[in-house]
Amino acid sequence: MALNFNDVFPYNAIETVTRDGQKMVKYPKTYVKCIDGPAGSTYAGKRCWLVSEFPKEGFHVHPAFMNAGQELDYFLLGAYEASNNNGKPESLPDKTPWVNINTTDAIAKCLLRNTGAAGSEQYGWHIESIYEYQFVSLLMLIELGNADVQTAIGNGNINGSGCVKTGTTNAVWRGLHEHWANAWEIVDGLKTDGSGKALLWDNIGNHTYQDTGKVIADKGFAKGKAANYDLGDVFIPADDGSGGTYSASTGDGVWTGSNTVCYLGGSWDDGAQDGAFAFDVGNGASDSYSALGFRLAKYDI
Repeated sequence: MALNFNDVFPYNAIETVTRDGQKMVKYPKTYVKCIDGPAGSTYAGKRCWLVSEFPKEGFHVHPAFMNAGQELDYFLLGAYEASNNNGKPESLPDKTPWVNINTTDAIAKCLLRNTGAAGSEQYGWHIESIYEYQFVSLLMLIELGNADVQTAIGNGNINGSGCVKTGTTNAVWRGLHEHWANAWEIVDGLKTDGSGKALLWDNIGNHTYQDTGKVIADKGFAKGKAANYDLGDVFIPADDGSGGTYSASTGDGVWTGSNTVCYLGGSWDDGAQDGAFAFDVGNGASDSYSALGFRLAKYDI
């Protein structure tokens, strides 16, 4: 008998809500654990991710639910890619995605929504982080049992001449539209140094960059952890020592570089390389183009 994910945590607690007029998807605090499949089991030689509603031995709160050292009960992501409403980003259906914007400006534009005091609907806004984006990808991977979301759900807008309006493609999962394809999504929290090594935000929400020592490459999911990060919480293509290929296992593309920022998900001109695990660190913080956009996120704090 197949598991009905609609009846189990955290899937049964994901919901679409409205904050300050914006359509957002709410994700509940989740504990996670990444392990190697036990010898002799079906999963031997494979990496396995587990999630829990409650603290358990070996589990920890996913960093998407950490802010300034404090655990959050939930976070919110824009149900739609950001569109431009008089210079302020919004998350609404049937809108033209805000593209041709660079990373520095996209981060600043999201902060413009913070016009109220703590605890209000006009506070806690920010651009989506790599932890938030890839927490969603983790839940998708577990539910689908497959990293190739294009095959499992839909291609999205992958061979077009530009972005289509928000919420109009078949790339939709549990209320979140265009998590892949249409426009690359700028994310905060990961960049590369001059050697192409991944620098990742700490896992307690202080937004300090940690040197992972991993050079971004079309290899398997990077492994490793230190006091302030755990690569089991994210899906970063780098040499994990097994000789595996990231693009072969996910079906998604990898673009590399040095002194760069991070985009995820692919766009309207990347074809089959698009997907929830498409990974691009090929551009600098000042670069912008017509296939590059972003997504709002929010903490209710």
